[in-house]
Amino acid sequence: ALTRPVLDSIAGGSIQGNWGLLLLYATILFFNIVGEEFWWRGFLLPRMERAYGRHAWLLHGLLWNLFHLFKWWDLLNLLPICLLISYFSQKTGRNWPALIAHLLFNGLGFGLVLAHVAGWLG
Repeated sequence: ALTRPVLDSIAGGSIQGNWGLLLLYATILFFNIVGEEFWWRGFLLPRMERAYGRHAWLLHGLLWNLFHLFKWWDLLNLLPICLLISYFSQKTGRNWPALIAHLLFNGLGFGLVLAHVAGWLG
């Protein structure tokens, strides 16, 4: 959990007012999400569609979920999200909705870090 003590430990001091760390976090978050989307939906999904047809989204969603194994405690929560994003990406042939959804989900953590940096949470 992104609690104040955890964030202070990561920051090597107080997280409050550490705007440089927030900028670094935002940059890493942005490139991670964009890179992940280009790889998973821009590169892999079209190739999986050619190999597995209209059911490629199912395998794609399961593999994308396993990609998040480093967050093993959250895999069951992520599974429906991974499957839905894969399904709609294949169904629409567009990556933007997946990118926006990914930014929104991961942006929740960013919002919490922002609140701590800004001192809104005490």
